[in-house]
Amino acid sequence: MRSGLGSLSLNAFIRLSVVLLPGTLGILPLRADWTSVGNMPAAHRSNSGVEYQNDREVVRLTVIQPGTIRVRMGQGREFGPEDSYAVLPAMRGSTAAFEFSSDPDVDRLRTSELQVEIKRRPFRLRFLDAQGRVMEQDTVAMGMAHDPEGRVRVWKDLKADAHFFGFGEKSGFIDKRGARSSGSTMVMWNSDTFGYDNTTDPLYDTIPFFIT
Repeated sequence: MRSGLGSLSLNAFIRLSVVLLPGTLGILPLRADWTSVGNMPAAHRSNSGVEYQNDREVVRLTVIQPGTIRVRMGQGREFGPEDSYAVLPAMRGSTAAFEFSSDPDVDRLRTSELQVEIKRRPFRLRFLDAQGRVMEQDTVAMGMAHDPEGRVRVWKDLKADAHFFGFGEKSGFIDKRGARSSGSTMVMWNSDTFGYDNTTDPLYDTIPFFIT
């Protein structure tokens, strides 16, 4: 499973900062200023996916390929500019076949390779493979959220045996889970840093994707 900060691919694109709990990869500020996505009404289906909208947020799931589902969240009733460098321009209009079903509180989106369980009250996502094994899921307490500055994050459950490799040029241990006693928060910003040691962050080449 491949994932990223700022854009998460599982194979799914999620244009969000990612917080993994428990044994969190990133120790971030308290959640007092973060507003979780609330309840969502029934989905609006299109040829490329489904969209949910309440009075505060809008969330769209787009089926790019059978193994790639892009998730976008925005505040208000519209999305911001289409400016994600994590999605190639040629892929933004790509679509693949999918099935969609709806129960009173849970929707299900299926491709030949992935399943997404979409809980609407409150809004939470869970990704499974074609055999029904859970790949990743939002935490019950938070899931996707935003703060007064317009920033967006998503809180994800973290398996006890998960390990993390990647993020571009980073000092310290190769496995970034628990690399520091306070957690492994990392800065995704290219910096011309000289004379660094194994605690310096960020460095020259930041790549916000990882393998777990």
